[in-house]
Amino acid sequence: EQELSPFCLDAINLSNDLGSRGLYQEAARVLQLVIDHDSSHPIAYYNQAHWFSMHADFSAAVNAYQASLRLQPLNPCAWGSLGYALARLGRHLEAIHAYTQSLQQHPTEGAIFYLRSVSLFLADDAKAALADIDSALSLKAIPQLSLIQGILDTDQERTRNP
Repeated sequence: EQELSPFCLDAINLSNDLGSRGLYQEAARVLQLVIDHDSSHPIAYYNQAHWFSMHADFSAAVNAYQASLRLQPLNPCAWGSLGYALARLGRHLEAIHAYTQSLQQHPTEGAIFYLRSVSLFLADDAKAALADIDSALSLKAIPQLSLIQGILDTDQERTRNP
């Protein structure tokens, strides 16, 4: 893996600063400059996807996470984050696949078991959902309730307005 140029490092630091101040779109735009300059660094796509997610632009986040994974396919964080973005779009079968990929790389990540359980439940696989909750509990994982609530709220809104 090649090192980031000073330009790329500065731009990534600037995007992190912007994002930490709630300027998510601006942070994503700065990272686009990095990608346009040198598209070979998965961290630029991954960070850009994070800022898209923070801005609730989950379609753009999915595209950026997928670009990151094309360059670094064994990144469990990117797989887990991709799963969350897909779940927020109601694409639960794809989310389950992404969460599974994450767990194959990092099988003790209890939070991913909780998130996958929500998608499994919403995909009508209650038995597998309960097994994932059991796995998360055995790992003593703490559920990220705000993330779970986001998926459930999106799904409820989708059912009300098909």
